[in-house]
Amino acid sequence: MPRPLQLRRRCAQGLAVAVSILGLLKLGDWTFDWQLGVDQLLFGEKLILDDPAVPNRMAPNTAAGLLLLGLALVTLDWKTRQGDRPAELFAILILLISLLALIGHAYQVRWLYGLARSIPMAVHTAALLHLLALGVLFSRADQGLMREITNDSPGGVLARRMFVTLMPVLFVLGWLCLAGERKNLYAPDLGVTLHTLANIGISGSLIWWSAKSLHRADAIRQAVDAERRRFFTLSIDMFCIASTDGCFTRVNPAFRHILGHSTEEFLARPLVDFIHPDDRAAMQAEMEKLRHGEPVIYFENRFQCKDGSWKWLSWNIQPYLTEGLLYATVRDVTAPKQAEQALRESEERARWSSRFLDSVIENLPAMVFVKDATDLRYVRVNRVAVELTGVSRAEFLAKTDAALYPEGEAAFFAQKDREIVTGGQMIDIPEEPIHSHRHGVRLLHTKKVPIFDEAGQVKYILGISEDITARKAAEREIQQLNETLEQRVQERTTALAATEGKFRVLVEQSLVGIYIIQGDRFVYTNPKMSEILGRTAEELAACPITDFVEEEDSPITAENVRRRLTGAAREVRYHLRMTHKNGTVVHAEAHGTRADLNDTPTIIGTMLDITERKHAEERLVSERNLLRTLIDHLPGYIFVKDTSCRYLLSNKAHTQLLGATAESDLIGKTVFDFFPEEKARRFDADDKRLLHNGEPVLEREERFEGGERPGWRSTTKVLSRDAQGGIVSIVGIQHDITDRRRAEEEIRMLNTELEQRVQERTSQLEAVNKELESFSYSVSHDLRAPLRHIQGYVEMLEQVTDGQLCEKARRYLKTIRDSSVDMGQLIDDLLEFSRMGRVALAETSIQMDALARKTIQSMELSLQDRKVEWKIAALPRVLGDPAALRQVMTNLIGNAVKYTRRRDAAEIEIGCSGEEDGRLVLFVKDNGAGFDMKYSHKLFGVFQRLHRAEEFEGTGIGLATVQRVIGRHGGRAWAQGAINEGATIFFTLKPAVASGTALTQAPT
Repeated sequence: MPRPLQLRRRCAQGLAVAVSILGLLKLGDWTFDWQLGVDQLLFGEKLILDDPAVPNRMAPNTAAGLLLLGLALVTLDWKTRQGDRPAELFAILILLISLLALIGHAYQVRWLYGLARSIPMAVHTAALLHLLALGVLFSRADQGLMREITNDSPGGVLARRMFVTLMPVLFVLGWLCLAGERKNLYAPDLGVTLHTLANIGISGSLIWWSAKSLHRADAIRQAVDAERRRFFTLSIDMFCIASTDGCFTRVNPAFRHILGHSTEEFLARPLVDFIHPDDRAAMQAEMEKLRHGEPVIYFENRFQCKDGSWKWLSWNIQPYLTEGLLYATVRDVTAPKQAEQALRESEERARWSSRFLDSVIENLPAMVFVKDATDLRYVRVNRVAVELTGVSRAEFLAKTDAALYPEGEAAFFAQKDREIVTGGQMIDIPEEPIHSHRHGVRLLHTKKVPIFDEAGQVKYILGISEDITARKAAEREIQQLNETLEQRVQERTTALAATEGKFRVLVEQSLVGIYIIQGDRFVYTNPKMSEILGRTAEELAACPITDFVEEEDSPITAENVRRRLTGAAREVRYHLRMTHKNGTVVHAEAHGTRADLNDTPTIIGTMLDITERKHAEERLVSERNLLRTLIDHLPGYIFVKDTSCRYLLSNKAHTQLLGATAESDLIGKTVFDFFPEEKARRFDADDKRLLHNGEPVLEREERFEGGERPGWRSTTKVLSRDAQGGIVSIVGIQHDITDRRRAEEEIRMLNTELEQRVQERTSQLEAVNKELESFSYSVSHDLRAPLRHIQGYVEMLEQVTDGQLCEKARRYLKTIRDSSVDMGQLIDDLLEFSRMGRVALAETSIQMDALARKTIQSMELSLQDRKVEWKIAALPRVLGDPAALRQVMTNLIGNAVKYTRRRDAAEIEIGCSGEEDGRLVLFVKDNGAGFDMKYSHKLFGVFQRLHRAEEFEGTGIGLATVQRVIGRHGGRAWAQGAINEGATIFFTLKPAVASGTALTQAPT
């Protein structure tokens, strides 16, 4: 279950437990006369104020309903060992309690919905409990007691009719009867009589309606059963019905004819007694699936005949658990099994070769590609080719080099390809530059080899390109890319379509063609026959059978049909070639049996399309040639060993590495024949450990001393398995990595030197920060003293002159005083700007809309004579430093208030416009003076102002502080605006996502 869903479910269960505890406490309050004060906590005043004798207490039936509701929600998915659901019992009890209250309110009977000395259950409370109980029942409508009501059986339909029609009518009739008596419309005895007559009439009508529906359903069932029995008896395929415990209950005549047992013998013994001992475990596993309702689409096993022989049967079984029966159609596949045995072996070898080829190609550290020799288009590339060039497989396939590479490179590649096609010889290109979409220019060592068809013509071009960019770069600049070897084995399986349990549907959806012949024509064909031959059933019935058969096979086909229709042969199985509507030849296997339908000689048979089987061996030859060519020309050392650790295969490079002259010198030998005993024992132990544990050896690097090629090698060993998962062989690949190891050592030394330089630079930066801190203190103390002197002497001068100065002199003094104030503000802003770059940030969860409102509240004195319309959206929580973000909101909102000063009606909006790179985009928007967007790059600079000081006061540091704070939070800030149309300041912050990590909530 996903983590968010699991969390929500636990929260819901916790709330349900809380409801149960509340109900339990109130029941304990009533039972033991506790005074817990729960009602006074929930309701400050009484709900019934006109009766002082009634205490402010919840009724016991309400408390019981809450307790049962909480228990039902907690146990919603619980089941007992017998399959019962406790939640249903709790829901039914809630329905009874709420129904009594609803009837009591409707019939005005107080003791049904309230007890003495308690607040009675309100009608809306009873209705709500009733609806919640129904919700609990219908939330699992396909389980427990609800399954009997919601299913489509006659009983389920009848139950739904009773609940929907009978119960509401009886409720209304009772109310009408009681209302008439209370209004004295009739005497009680007459009311009871009318109520009884109405109940009898309504119940009788409902019973008649249900009986009529059941009779109609039974008639349909009998017609379907009759049709099924006829099809069951006449089919040439074996049909049977068995119970879920594996005992036959019915078999058709084809079962007796093919297997030789009588019906009594089939019914007297369980199915498993007829199954071959080696197949019984698999059959039991399939039976277990069937008992859980899972159909078996296709399953084969061996079945014992009357004469003691064994036949291969294929089973298609559909379970019907409501009936406790299994419906199966069975086919005799003994002859195809025997005929295809040799083909299976060859196909298994082909699949092994294909898997081995795919595994080698995909896991090679070199780029491998295959081109069509006719038009030089790519037909196959491996994983390394995709990673190296940055071009996907889909973009590679069916395209030429001209569509993938620059013109000069494409022309060079095409020229080399044409030389291979014309010359038929391998070409070795030691250095070949290529433009990669992902890695820039790469340098490759490429070998291109021709692959010939059976006629000796070049059909494909195999290319193997080793990326030598890293090796060449390491020789010049000590840089090399290391490409790792990965293994990926892909197995493909074909899923068979599920079919329904009715026999006619089984035939129509059969995976083999089924036909009926009378005379020389088809009188019935299933959709599979139409698919095989590409013709509709009408087209197949309109012409003689031989019109659809190839001319060479027409005589034998006509003869086989004649022999069965005349009685010369009862059953015939043969291969033939038929013509598809599109003109292609279809290889088919036909099997038919003579039968008499309505006294007319008839052939009932099946047809299997075996065209793919005929083409299998042709594909084997091509794949073997491609595999051998690829292995021999790969740059690595490749070998294959059997489960006894003896060599089965070795490419040319590996053969030469071991000092052998030919691959035949290695076949059947072990590592002890080529290596010193100590090293051979280590290699042999690796192989046996791999065979025992199944854990592959991936890129193990080891050093080889002595010999012709000393140095470092990377070794990979993996297991090759067959289709059943059995171990077939060990596949090994080695690569020479001596150059790479030498380059890695040099890189490690460079990294050590770089780390030392970083530490030295860090120490220098720490010293600079300390000097900046000292400078800040000097600015704070040393520069403020002269400003205070200037302001003090100006005030004393004004007091001494006492109005004796002229207007011009007074204006000079005011200018000096205002400039000193501005200078002090500028010093404060510079210190704040400097502090924002040095103070450590404490990241907590902050509610931004609360922070915005608090900032606005702090500006109330400056807004007393202003008309400002505030639009503050419900902002999400963000992660950040509370003090720093409070400074951001103060600067932004203060700017918005300042630059809307000349508006009669100012509008300031604070909101969130979405996300950018996983961060929330917040903004502050106003309709004030705005700015020209061509100067937007100056807006966040220190001392940068786009308006004159006479128009709007300020120091030009506010937005610079905003940008620095937001930048330190990992976000960015930008602005949009227009002259006299307002401005919008955007900034991004990280959202505070609720997760398993606890977040500290900042005070707002």
